[in-house]
Amino acid sequence: EFYALDRNHAYFDGLVLPQSDAETFAILGDSWSKDQSAFFYAATKVNVCNPESFQVIEPSRARDRDCYFLKGERVTVQDIDTLEVLDGLYALDSSKVYWGRWVVEGADPNSFEVKENAPVSLAKDKHFCYSAARKLNCVELNLDGQQFCGC
Repeated sequence: EFYALDRNHAYFDGLVLPQSDAETFAILGDSWSKDQSAFFYAATKVNVCNPESFQVIEPSRARDRDCYFLKGERVTVQDIDTLEVLDGLYALDSSKVYWGRWVVEGADPNSFEVKENAPVSLAKDKHFCYSAARKLNCVELNLDGQQFCGC
């Protein structure tokens, strides 16, 4: 992460952070930052829903009391109050499973688990195996994946 300040603005990787205030600027980590009136992901201003409760979760993800964010973009979730952030870009709430910005169609949040933390992780629920937001068949998996998925 390459931040810089001058008398008036903050910069990320040479790009000015729009309407930033150098005097109150703070780095939050993992490309997230803020000043007295705004939050930023990299060089993009983020419309945070509840600034008082904002927290960085892990690289590229954050949340506040009312919203969930991936790389500075708001991700629509069904039930923010039950949101749980998982490894491998997965998250779930009481009714849906998400990978990145997408809903993992048909996934069961009550039995969902992720094998390991990787950008495209293998995951499963009581019915299917998944890679990212895609359902997998056992023939698409290597032996380790087949064992994890119970093929």
